[in-house]
Amino acid sequence: MRRTSASIEKSVEGAFEGDALAYLISIYKDPTKPENLRMDAAKVAIRYERPALASVEQAPQRDFIPLAERLKFYASRDLADADAAKLIEGKSEAVAGY
Repeated sequence: MRRTSASIEKSVEGAFEGDALAYLISIYKDPTKPENLRMDAAKVAIRYERPALASVEQAPQRDFIPLAERLKFYASRDLADADAAKLIEGKSEAVAGY
């Protein structure tokens, strides 16, 4: 394929010496070409110049708990753990009237 391309470049006077993308770029950057031709060249070349964005599927958020609620839960859990530790160590504070 490359040999054929090289032989055509040598035999055809004025043949473009670059690859297809370079040719498209030369067209869409040439202000002397018609606008519609430049636009078509840009549309084809953009697929090779910039990667296409991939679609990303987002999983449903069934187990989502807001941060404020999680912090309240953690604080109450830590408080309960601290109270349990006091009871285990025998350091329970006496409540007045009991």
